[in-house]
Amino acid sequence: MLKALYLQLIGGAQAWMNHLAATHKCTIAELHTHITWKEFEQLCFTRFMVRNVVKAAMNEVYTCSQGNMPTRDWTTKWQKIVTTPGFDLKFPNQRSEFFSRSCAGLRSALGNEYDYTTFQGILDRANLVIQTDDKAANKRQSQLHYVAKQAYQRPAHNNVVISEETDDHHAAAASSGDGGIVAALPPKRPKRVRKNKAIQETVATGAGQQPWTAYKITKEVYDLRQKYGYCLWCNGVTHVTAQCPEKVKARVP
Repeated sequence: MLKALYLQLIGGAQAWMNHLAATHKCTIAELHTHITWKEFEQLCFTRFMVRNVVKAAMNEVYTCSQGNMPTRDWTTKWQKIVTTPGFDLKFPNQRSEFFSRSCAGLRSALGNEYDYTTFQGILDRANLVIQTDDKAANKRQSQLHYVAKQAYQRPAHNNVVISEETDDHHAAAASSGDGGIVAALPPKRPKRVRKNKAIQETVATGAGQQPWTAYKITKEVYDLRQKYGYCLWCNGVTHVTAQCPEKVKARVP
């Protein structure tokens, strides 16, 4: 039997059986003549630390806590623990640990723990009260609802057209109808407008004078030079109107 088991093993398990046979100074085929199957099983459990279900169930009793676990899952867990083969914890201890580790709502619904004589009676009562008592069922009082995240929206800008008003109109807006002053508003600053030098020169010639008369040209010639960016004084393309040498000559008396 040990030889057949050896052929089914791999890796570390085969190495362990080789070491065991070497310790008894025999081969794998002769190992069964040196140790019994029960001894081999005990050595195997010790070497590979086979899980002890009874010990695991006992540890679960003294370390678990209901916490946020629903009572239905909690009672199912305890039913598996107490029905573990070989589990020999006495009923008074089972009852005491179950009550002390259950949630407050379940303990209150079950009443006095000493009124129960079997653990199955406790589980049956618990499964009954959770049908009508949400606290005993240990359900969440409020469920988190999924809220869809809204897509980003560009803030709307209100395009306000500000009319050009004089300083007098702006100051008058601060007065009420009965003559009382509502608020002291600062005077409105005039809007600065950047003007071309050529236009400034044209304006300087006089309000009633046409712009092309300053350059001693006709309106048609003035429009063509403006359109193609030529100098208004000499029709040149190497300089701008403000830097034209003809301009200086024209101003010399």
